Amino acid sequence: MLKSIVIPNSVSNIGNGAFSSCNSLVSVNLPDSITKINDNTFLDCKSLVSLTIPNTVKEIGKNAFGNCKSLTSIIIPNSVKHIDNSAFENCNLLINITIPKSVTNIGNKAFCNCNSLININVEQENKNYSSKKGILFDKQKHKLIQYPNGRIKTKYTIPKSVTIIGKNAFNGCSYLNFIKIPNSVKIIESYAFKDCVLLEKVKMSNSIKIIGKYSFHNCSSLFYIDIPNSVQEIRKYAFADCSSLSSFIYPSSLSKIEYRIFDNCTSLKYVFIPNSVIKIEDCVFDNCQSLKTITIPNSVKEIGELAFYNCSSLKTIFIPKTVTKIGESVFRNCNLLKEIIVEQENKNYSSKDGVLFDKTMYKLIRYPMGKLEKKYVIPKTVKEIGNFAFYGCNNLKSIVIHKSLIDVGYNTFGNCDSLTSVVSEITNFEKMSLLTYVLENLDKTKCKLTVPKGKLEDYKKAIELDGFKNIEESTLEY
Repeated sequence: MLKSIVIPNSVSNIGNGAFSSCNSLVSVNLPDSITKINDNTFLDCKSLVSLTIPNTVKEIGKNAFGNCKSLTSIIIPNSVKHIDNSAFENCNLLINITIPKSVTNIGNKAFCNCNSLININVEQENKNYSSKKGILFDKQKHKLIQYPNGRIKTKYTIPKSVTIIGKNAFNGCSYLNFIKIPNSVKIIESYAFKDCVLLEKVKMSNSIKIIGKYSFHNCSSLFYIDIPNSVQEIRKYAFADCSSLSSFIYPSSLSKIEYRIFDNCTSLKYVFIPNSVIKIEDCVFDNCQSLKTITIPNSVKEIGELAFYNCSSLKTIFIPKTVTKIGESVFRNCNLLKEIIVEQENKNYSSKDGVLFDKTMYKLIRYPMGKLEKKYVIPKTVKEIGNFAFYGCNNLKSIVIHKSLIDVGYNTFGNCDSLTSVVSEITNFEKMSLLTYVLENLDKTKCKLTVPKGKLEDYKKAIELDGFKNIEESTLEY
């Protein structure tokens, strides 16, 4: 069991990951002959307490000391110029770190998730970086690079010199509950406030232009944020998993709502979408279980796949005349959705009795899960039933399928646990096989199948009916 090691001066290079996951390694003596600590060299050395970096080292590689959870202190010598991405990430016992004047580049997440880190101090002579009250900035303090995770202050006002909040700058800062962003800030980069689980309020400036992807992801206590109209982009997952966020006013400066921005915002009850928005991308409101109503403005042309997936409190949805494209399974798992209403002037879609169709009612796209009727007769105009069209419709007990049908999508009647009667009017032998896709997910021991008069033997040849206990021929002629 390796606990300590002294590397001789004859060694000039230590390979990538050389001591990775040496969980019993406590101390290492590095020789003056090396100039770089390579990527992953001491990654996951969870017992490593002591290590001296010789003043011949110029570069500390990616994840070089990542997840060294017992490392309490380390001195970076004046020879080091480059500290790569995640070099000291998850070093949970590091309290202070000093950046020498020689450092010209610090990679992303270099000191991220160091939960005890209170101060990052930069030598005054450094020409590229600076610090103020233990917080890391670029030299001019235009970019805030890293707010130490271990600082226990609950409020922070970003300095007025800052124009960019850097990538992962506050990632995992679990003590903060309030952030004030000054008018100087124009960009919030990706992951900037990710996992700030106690952050409740963000007062945002009127000059913000870009809110990066995952920027407030999993800020699970965030209930208030005011987005100014200066914003030109809010990127994917920006507010995903903000489970306390109850309302959101989308700025009128934006033309689209990007992928999964509100994914799993389970407390979100109200969202205002301005008439500047022309596209709602895929999965935007996925699992927004508290969203009861939403108004889609007349500007919207496209609604992406699964956009309202699992919005289990949504009762009614209105599709304006401007919408030209609706993605697949947009309203799947909307358990209380009783009706989908399409504006009559829409040239691409229509609705009848709250059911969504294409304009000519050639294709049945979605039957609302919360519709209370027990029986549904598919209109004679329908020749195609879309994927997941009746998925999860547990109020539905009986379905009648017209002989005009020529195509059935996959999982059309999946999870229709109450469906106990299927009446098929299909008489054409070649089309009888379509019924396979209707019946595939039904309980054959409980479901009654009715086929056209004189066609039972044809159906037995066309599809697999083993397991059906109740099959009969209709008394009607089709």
